[in-house]
Amino acid sequence: MAATLQEIAKHAGVSTMTASRVLRGMGRVNPQTREKVVEIAQKLGYRKLSNGQVMHSGKAGADMHLRIMLGKGRVHIDDTTAQYASKGDLHGQLTGELEKQLAQTGGKLVNVPLESLDQIVADIQKHKPHGLVLRQPIPTDWLDVLRDKLPIIYAVSYDHQSGVDSIYTNEHRSAAMVYKTLSDLGHREIGWFGIVDRHSSTHEWAEMFESSCLVDRLCCSIHAVRYAAWANLAHCQINSFKQPMILLERDWRMQSLDDVVRDAVDQFLQLRPQPTAIVTPADEIGLTLIGMLKERGVSVPGDISVVSYGGTLLTDKGKKCEIASVALPMAAIGQTIPELIRRRLADPNALPVSMQLETEFIDGLSLGPSRH
Repeated sequence: MAATLQEIAKHAGVSTMTASRVLRGMGRVNPQTREKVVEIAQKLGYRKLSNGQVMHSGKAGADMHLRIMLGKGRVHIDDTTAQYASKGDLHGQLTGELEKQLAQTGGKLVNVPLESLDQIVADIQKHKPHGLVLRQPIPTDWLDVLRDKLPIIYAVSYDHQSGVDSIYTNEHRSAAMVYKTLSDLGHREIGWFGIVDRHSSTHEWAEMFESSCLVDRLCCSIHAVRYAAWANLAHCQINSFKQPMILLERDWRMQSLDDVVRDAVDQFLQLRPQPTAIVTPADEIGLTLIGMLKERGVSVPGDISVVSYGGTLLTDKGKKCEIASVALPMAAIGQTIPELIRRRLADPNALPVSMQLETEFIDGLSLGPSRH
């Protein structure tokens, strides 16, 4: 008969609450205490994984081996930001911190560009990783197979599939933060501009889009959850001011980023009253928008302020960034992933969690008070 939580706590000389935190992989526990609790739990046969493997012992994340899957291709970003000093792409910030966390305790992170369920299963059987981190959506029927083999963490915003743990940013809090910042500066007519990508390098998994599962088709836009948060502010709240929201499709086979942003600028400038601020979903889109506005003789931020998401640009100390932006906590996401993996290893049947981290608003040269 497997040991109880109380028995493990008694043998380890800790409280039941501390033993529970260790075995669920949640909360902060002294590394030595964690190691002792896990070792005793193994000896007493507290928990085995569904695939027959015993929960690994050691310090927080000790010897943890994770695979991170990007799908067929890395997320493609236009080179609009190339002329600016940058912290690096968002994915790099996440994986960099995750690698650092694992390396501190002898673990490792491996990037695997796998393209089929058979390849993923074969990779798992060969390397026996402790967990799989997904940075692109996979079909629900794939998840149904993989969920029984190892812990899976979705580190993306489109959190539509059930039965899997996920971590990303709190989009509704972020949208409210942007709205409050602009409102405090006197902006009332705020425009929200998003792009719905079609046939980009993130959408090359034909298997998913041929799926008959409706949930799979909800993952087509990497910013869809962000747009939902915007729509809540623009259309679902009591507001006496206009909050125009423009969503344009971009077919990557035929349209450049400039083509779509130019169309959006034309639409915004024709609105009456004209927006005094425009919010965009990514730094590269915001910077392109600023360039297009200036080409038309619009002063930024004199006539129109621009806010983006990402926070990827660097600037000298004491100076503002080129664009005001919502900084996404990618490093914090990478830092937290091992805790979610440990939780799932400790209790494979634990209720799946969707963890949302707060963002931070970074002031920039594109933000100013409304002059209307």
